[in-house]
Amino acid sequence: MRQLCIISVLLLSLFIGLSGCISEAKRDRMVSDEKGKYNLYIVGDDIIDNKLEKETDINNIFRMIIESDYKNAKDNTPYLKITENKPNYFVFDSKDLVYQTTSYKKLVKYLKEHPIAK
Repeated sequence: MRQLCIISVLLLSLFIGLSGCISEAKRDRMVSDEKGKYNLYIVGDDIIDNKLEKETDINNIFRMIIESDYKNAKDNTPYLKITENKPNYFVFDSKDLVYQTTSYKKLVKYLKEHPIAK
């Protein structure tokens, strides 16, 4: 019985330790669920989906999360550096944040130059 308690405590400690290793981006489901595709987290650009539709050679986006409220974005994702009064674009592969910018043109350039996410 004592061995069972010791094993249970060790397994619980291991589980708690491993859950602490998960990045905040993974925990918040910012990373892409599909390998080879990106997730985009956009703050302050409500019409990006319309703009990206016109970019016919970009097909490496799995999901876009668009947040228009800067305060809400900062509260929900304190680990991201969000610049107020400018659009913020965050690009995640299946592991973590890989690129961030406040320029739509730079975002498009990155997505075109890196067609396959890790």
